[in-house]
Amino acid sequence: MGQGGCRPGNTLVRIWIVITAPVPRFRLHLLLSVFILLFIVAVHLSVLIETPEVPSAPFDYNPAYSMPTGEVVERFAYPRGAWLPARRIVGPTRVSRLGWELTVDNPQPTPTHVRLTIPIPPSDETQQVDEVRVTPAPRAFRRDAGRAAVDLGMLAPRQRVTVRVDFRVRHREEVRDFDVRRLPQVVEVPKSLLRFTEGTADFPAEDPQVCEWARVAVHPEPHYFYRALRLYDAVRVMKFEMAAGGRSVLAALDSNTVQCSDAAALLVAGARSVGIPARYVGGVFVREEARKAPIEPHAWVELYVPEHGWVTVDPTMGRFDDLTRVAHFGQRGAGYVKVWMDTPRAVVVEGDARVAMTFLCEDTQTVAAPSNQAAWLCGFPVRRAMGPAPETRRTAKTGSRAGLLMGAGIAELEHSLFSRAQYELESAVAEEEMGETHRNLAVFLIRTMQISRALQELERALKVDDRDYYAWRELINLYAALEIWDRVLEASQAGLARFPEHFDFLSAGGQACLRLRRWEQARGLLANAVGVRPEHGWAHVELGWALKELGRFEEARAAIRQGVSKGLNERERVFGTHLMDEMLSLERP
Repeated sequence: MGQGGCRPGNTLVRIWIVITAPVPRFRLHLLLSVFILLFIVAVHLSVLIETPEVPSAPFDYNPAYSMPTGEVVERFAYPRGAWLPARRIVGPTRVSRLGWELTVDNPQPTPTHVRLTIPIPPSDETQQVDEVRVTPAPRAFRRDAGRAAVDLGMLAPRQRVTVRVDFRVRHREEVRDFDVRRLPQVVEVPKSLLRFTEGTADFPAEDPQVCEWARVAVHPEPHYFYRALRLYDAVRVMKFEMAAGGRSVLAALDSNTVQCSDAAALLVAGARSVGIPARYVGGVFVREEARKAPIEPHAWVELYVPEHGWVTVDPTMGRFDDLTRVAHFGQRGAGYVKVWMDTPRAVVVEGDARVAMTFLCEDTQTVAAPSNQAAWLCGFPVRRAMGPAPETRRTAKTGSRAGLLMGAGIAELEHSLFSRAQYELESAVAEEEMGETHRNLAVFLIRTMQISRALQELERALKVDDRDYYAWRELINLYAALEIWDRVLEASQAGLARFPEHFDFLSAGGQACLRLRRWEQARGLLANAVGVRPEHGWAHVELGWALKELGRFEEARAAIRQGVSKGLNERERVFGTHLMDEMLSLERP
């Protein structure tokens, strides 16, 4: 460019010279000082505007947030076009109107000034909150990190005040799909998350007892992800027992007993002590199918995993897991609603006042998804219903290197030595292409929440040997745990094509049809299942469910009574009673 060209840098310099040339240096400094002063005043005014005196009408706060969709990283085709996101599996969305009431009492004979810090549910990638209302309107309200500071002013002696928070939330199920091959074995914690590795009074990560417990729990596992999984296992196997007010972390360790808040606090403290960022999450669990007490307080944990961010982990519900951990490590169920974080205390009170908190649920319903009525009851019913395996071709050669590696990997897996098990089982697959080696590697991948890889290995196992009963069983169990019922139905039909009239596949297909609301198809499959194994009580109850939905109440009652006579566990008996009560209510004029 020639000398006559106009350069942006030169233009700015000329403008600056024109502005400042007539102004002496001391006047320029004065102008800058005035500008800085005006800026400081404007900032203070903006803060005052955020917390004005509010009249007695309800206070509305509506945060704007849109839930992103799951990222589809890779697809694979089994069976017949099935695919899952490689990072996130998003389930049905549920819309609930929830809230809570805080009853504040001044028990003192003198007036007292009361301030509350109350939780306001946040919006994030798994829940969207709006229509937030605080009644009566607080004298001052400031939202900071999911909490609100409410100034109730002076309370007279024996005065009682009620504060109510209402909101609408769209929440959905989310299951994380990990691939340990893509995760680093040693993780350098980002600076922004270092505070989540530090101990506090509620989470004593530096306490010698906590440090020793966590060290033993993760030893000798070297991999970051598997260390987190071993800590989860160490907490979820503790004895569960409710205690008023909860227990401290050290008391939980001494007694080997926890409830949800204790388990969450212990897992946070243990994870932080071994360098895994962790944070406590308090909230509620909404049961869509429950007619009484559909909402209850709950606590869980979020652990940091590279490439995935904060991952939901619930050691309390994890105690119901069998070998499949897919349900509660990396899953946020549709019933979970996050309300507060980083502390076990939902409400912080300033002043001599007593506070009681009651949770409320006005309405909850699933949007654009088939009914999952009583899905909570199952506890992986397909796995429990599986009977003796039919004759299948055994492909492992006795004494072969692949067989020895596979046996060693299974033994390592039973002791939760995940890195060693992964090496042995992957080596067995590389050594010899057998359906059995692929299937056992898939079992390991299911246990460690590597869902996409597990499905790929099951596909390979069934390509080698499509009469591998155990591979079909693992496939059905995995889809059932994820509540992908159309895939459960497809897999059970494929199993029936190879093992006609086998109870396991009849039962699995019938359960899938119940969730898909295909009542007549469910009745046919479950009637055949009862014919094959008439001693199986739960199959009779499920048949009664299908008959009840078809309006054949007398047959349904007979099937449920037959199931009760064959033997049911407590949860199955409760569900049978629920079906009986529903039929009575439907028959009343």
